[in-house]
Amino acid sequence: MSPDVRFALLRADPQAKPLAFPDIGALARHIQRERAGRSIELVDIEDLRFDGDANMREGVSVYVLDLGGDRDGLIGHCWLDRQGQDALRHALARNQLTCVSSPSARAA
Repeated sequence: MSPDVRFALLRADPQAKPLAFPDIGALARHIQRERAGRSIELVDIEDLRFDGDANMREGVSVYVLDLGGDRDGLIGHCWLDRQGQDALRHALARNQLTCVSSPSARAA
């Protein structure tokens, strides 16, 4: 991953290359397309790492929920230029998305 990338999505498929975005709005629009009208859950994470990185980064995991509110799939893990789920939630709100917030998840 290029060091000048500020917003990225590591997809659920570990073999897929991360997607880079020019701004958080573009990332939110991508999430909107991926969720296809389903509810999502945002979870803070502290163990995000790109290939070649020596350091762990903070990020936000984005899960798709089923009709019962249970996790049904993972859209991916977002790198938000040292911002948390509040920044992503605001970007999603600007794109008229609905999300459920969860407490921070800690690395095992």
